[in-house]
Amino acid sequence: MVGTATAVAQSYHESAMEKKTRTHCKFHDFESTLPTVKKAPVAEDRPSLTTDILSNLGRFNPLPHNITAKDTVWLLDNTAYRNPKTKQWEAEFVAAVFDQTTGLEVSTVVADLAEKLGIGKGDAQEETIRQRLMLFMQNILPGRKVQVTVAQKDQLTLGPGGRHAISSDIKPLPATFNGGDIVPSVANVPEGANGVLHMNTAFAEPEGWGIISGKMENSLSRPHF
Repeated sequence: MVGTATAVAQSYHESAMEKKTRTHCKFHDFESTLPTVKKAPVAEDRPSLTTDILSNLGRFNPLPHNITAKDTVWLLDNTAYRNPKTKQWEAEFVAAVFDQTTGLEVSTVVADLAEKLGIGKGDAQEETIRQRLMLFMQNILPGRKVQVTVAQKDQLTLGPGGRHAISSDIKPLPATFNGGDIVPSVANVPEGANGVLHMNTAFAEPEGWGIISGKMENSLSRPHF
């Protein structure tokens, strides 16, 4: 994307009216404050043709890749339930993997523009915009498997992810947990990998609980949705 934008900019020649408008409105002064964007080098073998083809097999992929220090991993919170047949705890674990070396330049520029246009005010809001944009700009990495430790003792392997780099696995969980427990899990990744590496699993019995979110006008009012 950055390379395409650079090529278009280099081949474009502004008209006399455009030049006059840019000078009158001081475009150069504004553009000089924007961050410098450099064309990112092509990432090595991320993903390869073989990885791309095998990703069609999803969890049956025979040659999955481990997480590397250049990856971004997202773990989603989930809810454990009783299997209707076995009565044992199980839960759906969802993970997604991205290439953390991609998307930084574009998201940084857009976030900087948003801050200058008043959409986000201050460095903190600009950083929030940049981080949220990264989710849409980073390349996905199919065929990755993620090792997860549940409650600091039980090991799970999630994935490998399919063509969209998302894995979804139904995993059994120990019977030692009780309804109402909230159990943390953490992704076992190399130093340098980032993302949402922690998640929580809430255990809910069939006759358990629910959460209703709404705005209360006062202590006697019903919630509004």
